[in-house]
Amino acid sequence: MRFTRSKDNKTLFAIVLAWPEDGIINIKSMANGAPTAEKIKNVSLIGYDGEINWKTNEKGLIVSLPKKPTSEHGFAIKIHI
Repeated sequence: MRFTRSKDNKTLFAIVLAWPEDGIINIKSMANGAPTAEKIKNVSLIGYDGEINWKTNEKGLIVSLPKKPTSEHGFAIKIHI
């Protein structure tokens, strides 16, 4: 997983190189108590029109992905902060 931010620091992008078999992404660095965890307003998947489920807890930012991959080469999660 790789990260980048928008120039205005309002959006964080998590770039994931492989679709997880269980359809769940856990971003441990955004667990409850992390500076950015409480600022998360919304999470979306680039290239996917539907909404995705997400939550933060003591283990991290947990993102539930759609059943079908949006790309065979990797994907990006857009985190609005």
